[in-house]
Amino acid sequence: LAFDASYMGAPTVNVEMLTSEGALAAVRALADHMHADLKSSYIFSGEIGGGNGMEHMVLASELGIPVVDGDLMGRAFPCLQHTTAAIYGMGIAPAALADHLGNIVVVPKVAQPKWLEDIMRPVCAAMGCTAGLALRPLTGAELKRVCVRGTVSQAQAIGAAILAAVREHRDPVAAATK
Repeated sequence: LAFDASYMGAPTVNVEMLTSEGALAAVRALADHMHADLKSSYIFSGEIGGGNGMEHMVLASELGIPVVDGDLMGRAFPCLQHTTAAIYGMGIAPAALADHLGNIVVVPKVAQPKWLEDIMRPVCAAMGCTAGLALRPLTGAELKRVCVRGTVSQAQAIGAAILAAVREHRDPVAAATK
């Protein structure tokens, strides 16, 4: 199985409160709920944009499992029902949300992906407007069908181009857009 690891909430909260182990706790809670073995799993991010584009790498390192080079959006997204898994009708529940205090909420089933957003968003607000999130893990076949492939490599290449341009006193924007 491939687990989605990310954060839900307002990114500006991280200015005042550093992220904790919320995403890791959410992934572990969901794996426990599903009786899944994390050691034989993969990890990926629901979105490559923003801070979530790196979170799955941190978790992969902590769990000792491989990272999938891809995500479920190809960019940042505002709502859970906007993931490619939801759009392709695969469902995104069960899902887990975990905060910095150790509170964990698992939603085992929803009628539609939008319901998961509508349930989780106010819970996230109650958790301080930021919480670790894990959506229903995908099988390899499902991930191949809905994954926007190569987004991690693309982000790394863009970053490398920007760094090289800065070192060489070239325009970093021009380098990033090549």
